[in-house]
Amino acid sequence: MFVIDNGSDQECVLHIEPECIPCVMGPGESLTVRDSYDRSPVTVRLGRDRTGRTVVSIWPGDGDVVVEKDGVDVMK
Repeated sequence: MFVIDNGSDQECVLHIEPECIPCVMGPGESLTVRDSYDRSPVTVRLGRDRTGRTVVSIWPGDGDVVVEKDGVDVMK
Protein backbone atom coordinates (compact mmCIF):
# COMPACT_ATOMS: atom_id res chain seq x y z
CA MET A 1 0.00 0.00 0.00
CA PHE A 2 1.12 3.55 -0.70
CA VAL A 3 -0.36 7.05 -0.78
CA ILE A 4 -0.19 9.64 -3.55
CA ASP A 5 -0.61 13.13 -2.09
CA ASN A 6 -1.20 16.33 -4.06
CA GLY A 7 1.09 18.72 -2.20
CA SER A 8 0.70 21.45 -4.81
CA ASP A 9 -1.70 24.38 -4.81
CA GLN A 10 -3.32 23.23 -8.09
CA GLU A 11 -5.53 20.38 -9.25
CA CYS A 12 -3.82 17.31 -10.59
CA VAL A 13 -5.36 14.58 -12.77
CA LEU A 14 -4.21 11.03 -12.22
CA HIS A 15 -5.10 8.36 -14.80
CA ILE A 16 -5.93 4.84 -13.64
CA GLU A 17 -4.94 2.48 -16.46
CA PRO A 18 -5.53 0.52 -18.59
CA GLU A 19 -9.07 1.97 -18.73
CA CYS A 20 -7.73 5.56 -18.46
CA ILE A 21 -10.11 6.46 -15.63
CA PRO A 22 -9.40 10.10 -14.75
CA CYS A 23 -9.20 10.97 -11.07
CA VAL A 24 -9.00 14.67 -10.19
CA MET A 25 -7.06 15.46 -7.02
CA GLY A 26 -7.50 18.90 -5.54
CA PRO A 27 -4.81 20.63 -3.49
CA GLY A 28 -4.09 18.60 -0.35
CA GLU A 29 -6.10 15.57 -1.49
CA SER A 30 -4.64 12.09 -1.57
CA LEU A 31 -5.24 8.62 -3.01
CA THR A 32 -4.52 5.30 -1.37
CA VAL A 33 -3.27 2.53 -3.65
CA ARG A 34 -3.56 -1.08 -2.45
CA ASP A 35 -1.76 -3.62 -4.58
CA SER A 36 -1.65 -7.38 -4.06
CA TYR A 37 0.72 -8.86 -6.59
CA ASP A 38 2.80 -11.95 -7.21
CA ARG A 39 5.77 -10.72 -9.29
CA SER A 40 4.89 -7.35 -10.83
CA PRO A 41 3.78 -4.46 -8.59
CA VAL A 42 1.90 -1.34 -9.68
CA THR A 43 3.87 1.09 -11.82
CA VAL A 44 3.47 4.86 -11.40
CA ARG A 45 4.36 6.44 -14.74
CA LEU A 46 5.07 10.13 -15.35
CA GLY A 47 4.61 11.56 -18.84
CA ARG A 48 3.54 14.71 -20.69
CA ASP A 49 0.42 15.51 -22.69
CA ARG A 50 0.35 17.50 -25.94
CA THR A 51 0.38 20.80 -24.01
CA GLY A 52 3.44 19.84 -21.97
CA ARG A 53 1.48 19.29 -18.75
CA THR A 54 2.70 16.44 -16.54
CA VAL A 55 0.51 13.33 -16.64
CA VAL A 56 0.62 10.78 -13.82
CA SER A 57 -0.77 7.31 -14.48
CA ILE A 58 -1.09 4.14 -12.42
CA TRP A 59 -0.58 0.87 -14.31
CA PRO A 60 -1.55 -2.40 -12.59
CA GLY A 61 0.89 -5.24 -12.11
CA ASP A 62 -0.13 -8.86 -12.08
CA GLY A 63 -2.47 -8.62 -9.08
CA ASP A 64 -5.55 -6.83 -7.83
CA VAL A 65 -5.33 -3.04 -7.49
CA VAL A 66 -7.67 -0.82 -5.48
CA VAL A 67 -7.34 2.97 -5.73
CA GLU A 68 -9.33 4.91 -3.13
CA LYS A 69 -10.10 8.58 -2.69
CA ASP A 70 -11.86 9.49 0.55
CA GLY A 71 -12.50 5.78 1.16
CA VAL A 72 -14.27 5.27 -2.20
CA ASP A 73 -12.86 2.98 -4.91
CA VAL A 74 -12.36 5.30 -7.91
CA MET A 75 -12.43 2.36 -10.34
CA LYS A 76 -16.10 1.55 -9.65
